[in-house]
Amino acid sequence: MYPVLDLRTRLKIAWHLREHGFSVRMHSFEYLVGDGKRFVAIILVDPSGRAEVIKLSPEAQLVAELVRTAAPKAEVRIVE
Repeated sequence: MYPVLDLRTRLKIAWHLREHGFSVRMHSFEYLVGDGKRFVAIILVDPSGRAEVIKLSPEAQLVAELVRTAAPKAEVRIVE
């Protein structure tokens, strides 16, 4: 069985976030997501299909939605 969040899908998440105007720093299974002025979220992913979006600003809701769009099989939750 292949991981839900393989490298291709993780790169797709980063690309999708950048396409929507976010700056993204991806390091293996972590993403630092900013809007150019501040960090808006930290995303922690697990290859089995879980992604946690740590909310640092209200834009984190949009970040979570974009992760769901880029990786529809992933279980995405927001951590406040």
